[in-house]
Amino acid sequence: MIRLIGAAALVFGVPLAGSLYLAQHLARNTEFERVEQLARAVLARTAVIARQSQEATERLAALPPDHPCTPDKLALMWSIDLGSTYLQAVGYVENDRLVCSSLGDHGDGIPLGPAAFTSVQGDRMRPRVRLPMIPDTDLLMAEHSGTATLVHPEMFTNLVQSADDPSVGLLSLPGHVPLAVRGRFQPEWLERTPGPDGTARFLDGGQMVTLYHSADWQLLAFAAAPVARIEARTRTLAWTLVPVGALVGLLLWLALLWHLRVQRSLPAVMRAALDADEFFLEYQPIVELASGRWVGAEALIRWRRADGMLIRPDMFIPAAEDSGLIERITGRVLAIIAAETPALFRKHPDFRLSINLSASDLASDAIVQQLHALTRLPDIAPHNLAVEATERGLLTVEATRHVLAGIRALGLRAAIDDFGTGYSGLSYLGTFDIDTLKIDKSFVDTVGTDAPTSDVAVHIIGMASTLGLDVVAEGIETAEQARFLHERGVRYGQGWLYAKSMPMPALLAALEAAAAEGALDSPAIGEGNAGDAGGPVRPAE
Repeated sequence: MIRLIGAAALVFGVPLAGSLYLAQHLARNTEFERVEQLARAVLARTAVIARQSQEATERLAALPPDHPCTPDKLALMWSIDLGSTYLQAVGYVENDRLVCSSLGDHGDGIPLGPAAFTSVQGDRMRPRVRLPMIPDTDLLMAEHSGTATLVHPEMFTNLVQSADDPSVGLLSLPGHVPLAVRGRFQPEWLERTPGPDGTARFLDGGQMVTLYHSADWQLLAFAAAPVARIEARTRTLAWTLVPVGALVGLLLWLALLWHLRVQRSLPAVMRAALDADEFFLEYQPIVELASGRWVGAEALIRWRRADGMLIRPDMFIPAAEDSGLIERITGRVLAIIAAETPALFRKHPDFRLSINLSASDLASDAIVQQLHALTRLPDIAPHNLAVEATERGLLTVEATRHVLAGIRALGLRAAIDDFGTGYSGLSYLGTFDIDTLKIDKSFVDTVGTDAPTSDVAVHIIGMASTLGLDVVAEGIETAEQARFLHERGVRYGQGWLYAKSMPMPALLAALEAAAAEGALDSPAIGEGNAGDAGGPVRPAE
């Protein structure tokens, strides 16, 4: 009997205690990793803001060194302000006074006081600048050679929305001058010594705290969240692990195998899906706004599981990029195009297909070779293909410039997709060999309205005109939007006003119907409505 009791205690007690320990260990590591990612995100956002500030400073410094507040300079400041994602204002400083900015001419100047410190980049920093037009708001000013950029501190810290509202912030090193702080920062945290990777992780009372020291930037980013997160996650995990721990050996093993299977990562599922050919393409027509003709289409990757469930691209594309699978997916896209499009181009030799490329694709010459092989197939010519890259994909400037040059040398067109949602500026665009900008749907949605971003599309159209680039407007849903864009020089568009994405047989059928009938149902400028996702008008032959 005693042995039976001892065996029962061993069989149930050890797995139960192990399950509790495992739940707490996983919960602690997971929550600390989330806090550390938040601290690193602050520095990543800081790098983006610093890049935009530097670009603004360089553009202002390039103007003739005459009076800082000429109409041309005020116009340029306004243009920089409008085209920046994070800058609240740009301007000129003389004798510690803001004499003019993208907000206007300030007469004798707004007193600023002396700078708090000078950054490693040589910027004179003022962490708490208040302007008369927004007297209750502190702005962070970076001044370099008389030019200044102003940023709201929330631009550095507004990274996540959470019920427990974690504390995040940025301080200078040395001096520990607060630059942007949301929540609570304890000065005694500065006594913690960072590890070799520049990170210090610790518990302080009821807080999980991560400090991240950047030696290059001489900045300290921090994030802190309640320890209650660990307790809550431990309880959640325990509800799964403790019952499993109460089972005997074989049942425990089987349960753990089931748990691991359920918890398989999305990248693992995608690898299996690639092997099983679960990915396929749909094609959304690109339309000439003046006539409604279908002149091309964008190839859009789709994923249907074996059970028929569709996985959204905004779920699997980021996971593929993070896990290194995106190049395999691009390869699958090219393989499908090689199989599906020769019949399309044979009947419609001027039709053009746009292919989306990721940042990883643009970092390697392999994509140039793959596209070259594609254009050597029967019935597929270089002018039938175009590539699209998001602004995020252009951040590795030298490698991307080289790869894009190789693609353009093949005779393919190149476009920047979702333009206006990333970090590009006028000078930045000039470094790449492209011929088209695609305006993001979020800006198309607001054209002709009173929304704060309603003028962004017009600004992008003006930039494209300056650079001699074509413009494609994405997400057009109403005839009013189409008319507004066309009147301002946009030649092409795509969206549900004209057609939803469709498989190749449907695209071919629509084009054949257009060729047979000579006139079709989709609206040109001024016709149709947002609910019409029907067929084309006069597709390109």
